[in-house]
Amino acid sequence: MRDLTIDGMGKIDGGEYGTLKVDGMATCSGNLSAETAIVDGMFTGKGDVAAGTLSCDGMAKIRGNVKAGKLEVNGMLKLDGGKLEADEVSCDGMIKIRGEISADVIKADGCINAEEITGDSIYVRSHRHFFVPFFRRAGSCIKLIEATTVELKGVVAESVNGKDVRIGRGCRIDSVDCSGTLMISPWARVGKVTGDYATVRE
Repeated sequence: MRDLTIDGMGKIDGGEYGTLKVDGMATCSGNLSAETAIVDGMFTGKGDVAAGTLSCDGMAKIRGNVKAGKLEVNGMLKLDGGKLEADEVSCDGMIKIRGEISADVIKADGCINAEEITGDSIYVRSHRHFFVPFFRRAGSCIKLIEATTVELKGVVAESVNGKDVRIGRGCRIDSVDCSGTLMISPWARVGKVTGDYATVRE
C-alpha cells in the first residue's frame, strides 16, 4: 500500500494507504483505510475511516464511522453521526460524537461529549479545556457510561453502570448502578444509587 502526505491543501477520493499524514488541510470524499493515519492539520472525512493507529493532534471532522486499533486524540475529533469503535482510546484533547463510543479501554484526561460510551475500563478525568466554552463547569457530558471499571472526574452523565465505580470531584450523575465497589466523592453530586455494592472511601 502506498503512503500519502498532504502538506498544503488536498482532496482524496478514499482508498487504502500504508501511512496517511495530513499536515495541512485535506478532504476525503469516500471511505478511507490506513495502517497509520496522522492528522496534524485539518481533516474532513465524508465517509468511514478505519486505521490500525489513528492519531489526531489537529482537528478532524468525520461524517461516517471510525474504527481503529488505537486512537490518540490530543486535538479535536468530531463525528457528526457515526459510531466510534477502538481497542484503546486515549484522549488529552476533545472527542465530540452524537453517537456511541465503544472500546476495551478508554483513558481521557481531556473532554468527551457522547451519547454513550461502553467498554471494559473507562477512565474520564476531565479538566477545563480550550475547546470547552467558559460557561461550562464540567469538561465531559455523556448520557450513558457502562463498563466493568469506571473512574470519573468532572463528568456530567445521566446514567453510570459498572462493577467497580469511582465518582470523583466535579461529577454530576443522575443515577448509578453498581455491583462491586462504589466510591462517591463529597464534592460530587449523585442522584439515585442502586445495586449490590460495598462503599469505599476516596
